[in-house]
Amino acid sequence: MGGVQTHRATSGRGSGTTLNQKGYPRVTSGPLRDKYVHRIVAAALIGRELTKDEEVHHRDGDRRNFNWDNLLVLGSKDHGWVSAKQAWYMREKDLLLKVQWDEFMDTEYHRFDDEIKVSKSTGVPWYTEDGKMRERFGEAA
Repeated sequence: MGGVQTHRATSGRGSGTTLNQKGYPRVTSGPLRDKYVHRIVAAALIGRELTKDEEVHHRDGDRRNFNWDNLLVLGSKDHGWVSAKQAWYMREKDLLLKVQWDEFMDTEYHRFDDEIKVSKSTGVPWYTEDGKMRERFGEAA
């Protein structure tokens, strides 16, 4: 039976995943047991395991959407900053500021994609430069 395959996690009996208390899907069986699905996908995307200092940002805020184009690997400083900014813009509902933020994040996603492509073509592992996004956005650290 045909159907559209989604990249949205489900949990429950027989699914091989469960959601933790924060809503992140985690593998419950096999060689990837106890690993989070978004971290597995992000590692496959960048071609190496993530370091303990790297975090995965979900572009749409949906922790169960682990499609590769929804994920961005960030250092812990940048991830905290991006998550706080994203929440602030969603709360304030200032359309102009939200549009500027979305344009900046689109640029960052394209930068990430381009850097990953170069990394894969050259065989040089890609690593995040934590703490640089705030500078690129034009804020004082």
